[in-house]
Amino acid sequence: MKVVVAPARKPSSRRVISERPLDVDTTARNGDGSVHLTFFAKGIYNDKSTYEYTLVLSRDELAALVRAADGA
Repeated sequence: MKVVVAPARKPSSRRVISERPLDVDTTARNGDGSVHLTFFAKGIYNDKSTYEYTLVLSRDELAALVRAADGA
């Protein structure tokens, strides 16, 4: 998974803050069917800091990703 960030007002200055494969240690399923994806990455402005990021995707959001991947 590649994580790219950019300031909203300057989308041309994009930066890769993480690039590593997803694995079972970075994902967890919640009781409501949502999936939590947690990873550690640099900040947008400072390489000296590391942040923990968590994305929470509902079943509907996961289905939308699958549809997008299938080209629907």
